Amino acid sequence: MIEAEDPTVLLRLFVEGFGLPVAWEFGDYGDLWSGGVCAGNLNLEFCRFKEKRFGKPDIWEGADGGARLGGLAFESTMPISEAVSMLAGWGVPFGSGIASENWTELEIQGLLDAPGIAFLVEYNFDHDAWQGGHRDAFAASGGGSLGLVGVQEIQIGVRDPQEATPAWGRFLCDIPKVDAAAWRLAEQLALRLVPWGKDEIASLMLRVKSVETTMAFLKDAGIPALESLDGVALDPAVTQGLHFQLVDSGTPAFWES
Repeated sequence: MIEAEDPTVLLRLFVEGFGLPVAWEFGDYGDLWSGGVCAGNLNLEFCRFKEKRFGKPDIWEGADGGARLGGLAFESTMPISEAVSMLAGWGVPFGSGIASENWTELEIQGLLDAPGIAFLVEYNFDHDAWQGGHRDAFAASGGGSLGLVGVQEIQIGVRDPQEATPAWGRFLCDIPKVDAAAWRLAEQLALRLVPWGKDEIASLMLRVKSVETTMAFLKDAGIPALESLDGVALDPAVTQGLHFQLVDSGTPAFWES
């Protein structure tokens, strides 16, 4: 969940600039304005809350009009009403559920500093078919102009790894652990904790077919990229301060090497 003062700017970058398929059209969805794109193995939501953010008064904290990686949604494999007893047994704190016509959300507490939020979602429609259509559209796009394969890592910044790792481990206890502070969410996607100044979603690592080809496209399009510890990154000036790293699909992920 990517929040911005004007989310349409970033949405256009990923749809019109990078050629990724629309997952849902930008519009008014009650508490927020929202639009999404399919990035292969997950959706990126670009949104702006109105007066309430997950039932609480919303105060925008973007710096100089910047955006933030504000939330992380996990699809629940069971009804939220059943998940709460399981979470309680694991010692995972949670807030009250918020229900709407199409979904129910449950905040998972103690993982991210405010205003960041992690939450479970139970969908009240055929989400598998809906998401399957997005993935078909993504495959047809060839990963867009970036040659995107998918998101390789969700990097969660933490100020105290010794404190944060057990908390995330309790929540992700049924998810395969692939490192001391990393979990394999899907075949080509991991969530990893990294040292950071605060507890927040720090970065998304995007796997592309060829960094060289992607860089050539960015150069031709006049979109700047920078060197990073893992290769290259989109210039934060283009992404409103967000960190998007680009890695080559020919380079093994940390859990593959």
